[in-house]
Amino acid sequence: MWDKTIREWDGSSNSREVDREATMVNQSWADMVEEGDDLLCIVEPKVQQDAKNLRRLFMHSMDREMLFFDNGLSFPNIWVFWRKGLSTPTVLASYKQHITVSIENVIVSFVHADWSYIRRRDLWKDLSVFGTSNLPWLVVGNFNVVLRGEEKRGGRGVRWNASTEFQDFVDTSCLLEAYFYGSYFTWCNGQMGNKRILCKLDRMLCNQAWSNLFSGWKYKVLARSNSDHSPLVGWNLGIAKPTNIPFRFCNMWITHDSFLQVVKDNWEQTLEGDPLYQISCKLRRLKETSGQVFSSEKSKLFLGAMTNVKKQKIKDIFVFDEGCLPRTYLGIPLVQGRVTKEILRPLVDNMKKKVTGWAGNMLSLQGREVLIQSVLSSISIFSMGIYKWLVSVIKEGERILHNFLWFGEPESKKACVVAWDKVYKPYKEGGINLRRLKDINQSLMMKLTWNFLNPKDEWAEFMRAKFITKSGNFSTITKGSSIWAGVRGALEDVSAHLGWVIGDGECIDLWRDNWCSPLSLKDMINDDAIPWTDLNAKLPHHGEIKINTDEAARGNPGKGGIGYIFRDSEGKIFGSFAQRLGLVSNYTAECKAIIKGVDLAASNGWLIAWVESDSKAAVEAFHSDNIPWNLEAEWANAKRSMQQIRISATWREANFSVDALSKRGAYLQDGLCEFNLGRPEFLKKIEILMQEYFQFC
Repeated sequence: MWDKTIREWDGSSNSREVDREATMVNQSWADMVEEGDDLLCIVEPKVQQDAKNLRRLFMHSMDREMLFFDNGLSFPNIWVFWRKGLSTPTVLASYKQHITVSIENVIVSFVHADWSYIRRRDLWKDLSVFGTSNLPWLVVGNFNVVLRGEEKRGGRGVRWNASTEFQDFVDTSCLLEAYFYGSYFTWCNGQMGNKRILCKLDRMLCNQAWSNLFSGWKYKVLARSNSDHSPLVGWNLGIAKPTNIPFRFCNMWITHDSFLQVVKDNWEQTLEGDPLYQISCKLRRLKETSGQVFSSEKSKLFLGAMTNVKKQKIKDIFVFDEGCLPRTYLGIPLVQGRVTKEILRPLVDNMKKKVTGWAGNMLSLQGREVLIQSVLSSISIFSMGIYKWLVSVIKEGERILHNFLWFGEPESKKACVVAWDKVYKPYKEGGINLRRLKDINQSLMMKLTWNFLNPKDEWAEFMRAKFITKSGNFSTITKGSSIWAGVRGALEDVSAHLGWVIGDGECIDLWRDNWCSPLSLKDMINDDAIPWTDLNAKLPHHGEIKINTDEAARGNPGKGGIGYIFRDSEGKIFGSFAQRLGLVSNYTAECKAIIKGVDLAASNGWLIAWVESDSKAAVEAFHSDNIPWNLEAEWANAKRSMQQIRISATWREANFSVDALSKRGAYLQDGLCEFNLGRPEFLKKIEILMQEYFQFC
């Protein structure tokens, strides 16, 4: 009895000096062969099958005999070896593209398909003969064609006619792909960057009889060495339980008597620090218990157009590798730019794969109807909720649904007596209540557009900033976006069906919403005639004191006053100050107010200050270090005790509290000042919290 271990290796190489490297290649073959291997297949060895080369293979565990197809060339393209002590395989077929053998009541086909899809049709025809056999059958080798769209990355698009023929052969022969692990792609062109192409050309396929006999059959894709193809090794072994099983909550835990007590004791453990630190510690313990950790290997960075130096700095900060598009995330293909047929084709292939596996001819019409509504139509839901599908892809998907409903198979050219348009009608109209993929895609695009118009979503705010011009019109170009084309196409339908309903009033805007006309008040009134502007006061940083200053002069020059208000990072008023000045000009009084405010902050122990004044000229004078000469010494003494000072200008309409305070100072007697701790009483009548103020100029 044999141990059921099969190894396949494609020896094709890009090297132009095959003879000089033959010894190195042969040694690589010897390194891959293990004592337990039962069958070994080498395709495209690129050396002659003479006794000298066979001795150089160093494969002592293999029988000296071999099988090969003599194609009339100097180098046979398929070699088959077997383990010593194993009965000699019986050759069932030997052709240029495959050698099929029978050994101990199982059939194994070793494949090296031609590069031309036309000549590969002979291979599918020859192998289909063995698909009618009830014996266990394994097909292994290089098929030179991908089965699905995601099996190729880079280069030109997939040749779907060739992939469809391969899929038809797999379906008609009732073959299944064996479980594998290792690299997903088995072939590489050896290039780097945008020229790199990866494909899955090598695989192992088996029928149900083989899967039943060898229930633990799997194969591993090994690393490439001297060839551009990856070797495959398959064996029969029970699949071990993976170690990285995600944490799952089990309902049975709740029924345990001590469940609540364990949770309570864990969360009530004494932790020192602020509340945020305590929460983080408890979550860290939860992560350690559940086994869920942040995986830097699975996380990728997608960077835009920037220099390599900047990219490297970002990668050093996050310790993530840089990813590239397109790629699949949670079953959804992520792309940049236009959505092509190659991007959506894997979803259609998935529908076709589902239909093939159901053996639809054994299901009733009602059963197939239920499967279409509950399974097949939902495969495309998530993708259709993001991308606008191409018409050709929608037609192909609906053809699969049509064939499965009436004939139980994905591909059929039989005629149907019931029009497909009638099938899609509701029950009350004589249909079976199926929905067109086109209608599903259109409705989901309208839902996405509605969310795009929702002002509360952050992603929608980003999209509006990118695709709505300054004039308020929607952009006509995609700007590299894969979803904007679908959103823009549904805008007209969504806008035509928008309306108002009575609510709580939190989402309406008197100024910006449309009420009695197609235009809002904001759009109807010319920008130059807008009578008000939103002015919002800003709070200082944490640990910083904000000083609002202003002056009031009874003439220019004339007797005046200055005022200050001190606030913390939460807007709370620490105190206010008003003082009478002598005969000064407006400009000098504004500069003096800034200096006096900083000096008063330093005397109270505040080292970091933000001074805000409604005099732009005074602020620019301090920025350019060009204040009046008679104030320079006073300014130097005031800022000496401060660690950090920033001075900025604000609108007078946002500085009205200090304006009232400075006017009080102007009417004080000479030499007097007014100082208040906290909010003064007169400000409570002027400055009301959470109240909007209107000032007309």
